[in-house]
Amino acid sequence: MNVKVKELSSFKRELKVELTWDELEAGLERATNKISKEAEIPGFRKGKAPRELIFARFKEQIEKEALSDLINESYPQALEQEGIEPICCPEIAMENNRIALGRSLTYRALFEVLPEIKIDKYEKLNLKKKVFEVSQEEIDGAINRLREEKATLHPSESETARKGDVVLIDYKLSTIEDPPIEDSGRSALLELGSGKHPADMEEGIAGMKAGSTQEMRVRFPNDFGEKKFAGKVALFHVTLHEIKEKVLPPLDESFVKVMVPQVEGVRTMEDLQEFVKKKLIESYERLSSEDLIGQIGEQIVEQNLFDAPTSLIARQLRRWLKQSTPDADDSSIPDEVILTYFKEKAPEVYERAEREVKIEMALGSVSEGEKITADEEAVAERLTALSNGQSFSEKTRSSLREAVEHQVVREKTYQFLKEHAKITDVPGKQPSRTDH
Repeated sequence: MNVKVKELSSFKRELKVELTWDELEAGLERATNKISKEAEIPGFRKGKAPRELIFARFKEQIEKEALSDLINESYPQALEQEGIEPICCPEIAMENNRIALGRSLTYRALFEVLPEIKIDKYEKLNLKKKVFEVSQEEIDGAINRLREEKATLHPSESETARKGDVVLIDYKLSTIEDPPIEDSGRSALLELGSGKHPADMEEGIAGMKAGSTQEMRVRFPNDFGEKKFAGKVALFHVTLHEIKEKVLPPLDESFVKVMVPQVEGVRTMEDLQEFVKKKLIESYERLSSEDLIGQIGEQIVEQNLFDAPTSLIARQLRRWLKQSTPDADDSSIPDEVILTYFKEKAPEVYERAEREVKIEMALGSVSEGEKITADEEAVAERLTALSNGQSFSEKTRSSLREAVEHQVVREKTYQFLKEHAKITDVPGKQPSRTDH
């Protein structure tokens, strides 16, 4: 076997493997033996037909099996010989699909490898750390949201539905398109003014009386939670049965006991306020830390130019597809089709996938260069927490360990980069209440 490697780009390689006639002849011999054991030829018992007859009758099948077996054997041997570690399956192309007596045969394998990159500008990162101040208004707002969770519904004294009321309705919904998307519900509860539904839907129901029926056109916002309705216009037919108002529990020590019954030291409203303030501070610290991590990723890629292997980009896109549509099977779709689709139909998603791959590659280069490794104690602790008393197979446990080690190394790498960056405190913009 003769092997030649051609570098097509920083991450693409072509492996040219020449199989000698001796190797081909041995492969044909093995394939002939295999097929002769199962071949059924009139006048001969199974496995007893002359080899010359077997080869003549099944020549094409024998050659096909011989070549397949030889490639499966020689390809990993060639990689090991050249010290190459591919990151994707190869594309195999034969120079000649038929075996000629006494002649060698060559095939080419095209694949990708991780490019050699050196990240040497991570000490020039300029990060802005968002610092948040917790106001009394936020503390009060958080406590009121806790009260909302324990609110009870009572019949409203108002004849018409108002903002803040909860209405009991039957409805039918049909989008204005062909074919329409339809939905319906009976005895559904809808809170007016909650912002969870299209604004014109809530506004249309406001003012209705119990027992009344109405039809209205509603437009769903582009970022509506149910994707099938996002950006759609629909006819909404509604019958209002009951109008209820929410009654919040009073702010007293009994409320404190109900909301935080297992937190030591929280007994009074003052204790609750301190507890809520502490939780808000922790939430902001997480937001600030996540934002710093995002800045590190963006800057380290911007300051160190390199290409990302397309197979890794395709893998990232497939991962997101699997998350959004768990039942979809994209295993038969070639990488090139996946990449082309996102480049043309959703270029922003393609660019985000490419950026994620580059960030991961850059972090890997830093951790390798700085010899950052996972602490066994931290790994063991997380594995124990993940297992939660369950027992896993050796294969599953090995996969979990690998994932946890990777996570620990990445966290330590981010911490290393933070410690070597210039960090400036800036005022943080208070997030909306849904971000807490």
